[in-house]
Amino acid sequence: MRVAFRTDASASIGLGHFTRCLALADHIAASGGRVAIVTRSAHPAVTAALAVRGHDLRVLDLQPDASVAADAAASARAIDAGTDWIVVDHYGFDHRWETDVKSRASHLLAIDDLANRRHDCDVLVDPGHGREADAYAGLTSDRTDLLLGTRFALLKPMFAGRHDAAPRRLAAHRVHLFFGGGDTAARWLVQYCRWLVEGFADLEVRAVGCCDADAMQGLVQRFPERVAWQHHLDDMANHMAECDVAFGAPGSATWERACVGLPMALVATADNQVPILRNLDRTGFAAYLGRASDLDSAQFVAAFKDFLADRKSLETRRAIGIASVDGRGTERVVHRLQARGAHLG
Repeated sequence: MRVAFRTDASASIGLGHFTRCLALADHIAASGGRVAIVTRSAHPAVTAALAVRGHDLRVLDLQPDASVAADAAASARAIDAGTDWIVVDHYGFDHRWETDVKSRASHLLAIDDLANRRHDCDVLVDPGHGREADAYAGLTSDRTDLLLGTRFALLKPMFAGRHDAAPRRLAAHRVHLFFGGGDTAARWLVQYCRWLVEGFADLEVRAVGCCDADAMQGLVQRFPERVAWQHHLDDMANHMAECDVAFGAPGSATWERACVGLPMALVATADNQVPILRNLDRTGFAAYLGRASDLDSAQFVAAFKDFLADRKSLETRRAIGIASVDGRGTERVVHRLQARGAHLG
């Protein structure tokens, strides 16, 4: 099976789209498939990840302000004729981009979690918690195979192993702090790390992500027994599993935290996250504390104190997360692609 992925990573959009595509690409390659990653720019995290893998990297020759139509044309040129699947994970593309490129492959899969635009695809994956088919009514055709809900969260295989060993006992002493990649982490990681260690004398913070290194090292030096920071981790599953609760921004990390049994409190760092977070809060999956930009230190400390103090809710969130995300979503998606491909010839 030959698969081409079209996704991007940058300081402005972060690494989330690339991370979940990479999990799927690795599983396809492990199953004997051939993978090409098509992207607008060679982000350092992308090149570093692919340097130790056999996936092809194809960087588009486009200006930063190139139109969607120009991107589709360039992407089509970069994708080998006869490719079995194109996988697209990009908020900037809809059915028009998909229609323009799909002739380069037998089938097309779209990854989405907003349900706010039309798609022209054979398979659509949306791992949103509680996502139902009616969210895509009028946005996909009757022939589209909808793979919806956390059973299809695209995680690295190491998370499945940690899920099986996730502890059922609850403590609340070590916080996993993660805001994703790019500008989001750089803006918020140090600030919220400081508020956690200054506001809670009994908490340890394990932070991951890019940020002002001097400022973060200053916190590590001030609180050497309570703050640890790493810019990047390959084994996020193990790092998360050593913590008790999680705080940060949503994204693919939401499903990772749930898979290893971490009750989580989250803040929105973009407008399109707000309805998703409100739904996660309403269903008991995660606590939504508000927009990152709206909270001051006192408000955050009070909200996080309430989050930690409600032991029953912590237990509920842990149980919901473990029951909802088993870490095998990537395997399920690959099996569906193989079956659909065989069916369609």
